[in-house]
Amino acid sequence: MEFSVHSGDLNIRLCVIYRPPPSKSNGFRNTVFFEEWESYLDQNTILVPAHNVLFTGDFNFHLDNLSDPDALRFHQSLKDRNLTQHVKDATHERGHILDLIITNKDSQILNGVPNVRRPNISDAQGNLACDHFSVHATLTCQKPKSMRKDISLRKCKEIDMTAFKKGHCRLFFMYWNR
Repeated sequence: MEFSVHSGDLNIRLCVIYRPPPSKSNGFRNTVFFEEWESYLDQNTILVPAHNVLFTGDFNFHLDNLSDPDALRFHQSLKDRNLTQHVKDATHERGHILDLIITNKDSQILNGVPNVRRPNISDAQGNLACDHFSVHATLTCQKPKSMRKDISLRKCKEIDMTAFKKGHCRLFFMYWNR
């Protein structure tokens, strides 16, 4: 999913990604993912100023495992495009960083380091309903300025219907001042 977020002078393209883990049953392969991912990165960092793109989602790579060739290739795909991954703590109950927030290295979009929290959502038996933790981040955007509207109306009850029917009076008007 992609969203355009506008706040004041700041325009952000927010890209939310879910990458299912490859398996024999779904037929997904990492080589195909990397081809599509690198093309997607190139497209999004060319179309939008790179400092205004934020990628987030569940990538299902153990990015903290630097002996994993796929994790290394993923890190390299970010490095080649001057991107950085901000999540530093495990996002899965079995460990590992699977859920990410990625921005340009020079970006000022994030206010501080994202933090990871256990969502504590349980089923009826008390078992955790989700094996992923939530990632919380604060964006540095300004509160939009409030808009002032001046509206003037003529009260309908005050209309002289006899004069109106003769065409001697105006019905009502609206005036908007932005």
